[in-house]
Amino acid sequence: AVIEVANWLKKAGWSVPVRGLFEHPTIAGLSTLITRADNSDNAAVDASQPLPDGPLPLSAMQRWFLSHNPPVPNHFTQSLVLECHEDIPPADLHTALTRALSPHAVFKLCFSKRESGWQQTLRSDQHAPLLAWIEASANETITALATKLRRQLSLTHGPLIGAALTGRHLILIAHHFVVDGVSWRLLLDSLARELTTPGAASASSAT
Repeated sequence: AVIEVANWLKKAGWSVPVRGLFEHPTIAGLSTLITRADNSDNAAVDASQPLPDGPLPLSAMQRWFLSHNPPVPNHFTQSLVLECHEDIPPADLHTALTRALSPHAVFKLCFSKRESGWQQTLRSDQHAPLLAWIEASANETITALATKLRRQLSLTHGPLIGAALTGRHLILIAHHFVVDGVSWRLLLDSLARELTTPGAASASSAT
């Protein structure tokens, strides 16, 4: 996944253009693009990197999934339920999640079907929300919130990840195109860092 590769490279002191990770998904291809990076901290992908323009090549997994013409492609998702140790103000949690997502171009992707097939690009509106967000009412169950969140995800328009808060439970749902087991862990690490900055509440996760 783009997120994990970019983070591994940065932690090792290397940098690669975001577009290069899409266009050269092999070690040999990336070897010509990698440069030394400022690794003064171990933060996630540098948000100051220029974002790629134009269509981006689909990954092998994306091509396989879309070639089967799924009836509801938006619902190819993974989900987590996190339990917080203490109450977190919803506004603080929303801000922390947005900050954790914002360095990663993958959450800005959108997909469209053309005569030549499916293609992915970055959303033209870079100010569009990265996150579908729901604050639950008192009587909503986790299952009901997860269903509602899933309906808000859109391959065509975004967002590709959503969150809902009910009591001390945070529900996260994301499209398979943007997360896997490793990238979830990286995102949760980023979220924990954002929440433990001065003035923010802290949380831990349990699936």
